[in-house]
Amino acid sequence: MGLRIDPSSFPPPGVDEVARPEETRTIVLGGGLFWCADALYRQLKGVVSVRPGYAGGAKTDARFEAVSGGHTQHAFVVEIVYEPAKLSLGQILQVFFSIAHDPTASGRKAAAASGPQRSVIHYTTPAQERIAANYIRRLQQVGVFDSLIQTDVTPLSSFFEAEPLHHDYAASHPRDHHVRMVTLPKLAKLRKLHATWLTPSAPRDPED
Repeated sequence: MGLRIDPSSFPPPGVDEVARPEETRTIVLGGGLFWCADALYRQLKGVVSVRPGYAGGAKTDARFEAVSGGHTQHAFVVEIVYEPAKLSLGQILQVFFSIAHDPTASGRKAAAASGPQRSVIHYTTPAQERIAANYIRRLQQVGVFDSLIQTDVTPLSSFFEAEPLHHDYAASHPRDHHVRMVTLPKLAKLRKLHATWLTPSAPRDPED
């Protein structure tokens, strides 16, 4: 990731959500394969549920093989249901931008910026749109990354849940190459930077 700053000093959002206790909201995020985000957000307290899936295309071809082959309009995403009183959208987005993926096109093929691994935020409330747009502007102004953020912020139009195989994929496929090389280092980074955000029952990295 093309960060210009130390990850430990990654700036938080300037504005955030306000919510009543036990109130829940939903946000859909995408960037890279959904296995990493799925693993990361499962460990955060205040997260009610995480579902990997596909957004931005039709239901008829919302299948891993078709989407990963770039033959559809979908993006790999995770649907996160959370309690803002315990884990705010700002915290969710801080993990999204600082750990989960590279939101710039730097170091990637040009097609990645518009393909299934593109960076997207699909909001479900006007407040989520404002918070996400404000945060992206702040990160650009501070110059956190070495190139422009390419994240699309759009309303959620559709979400299609991924096949059962992809739910909690990192835990059930610890020997997978992507899990070992990409997901596990991100989980370690999450524990190092945001230990107080983790649920007490957060699992350790999958064992070899």
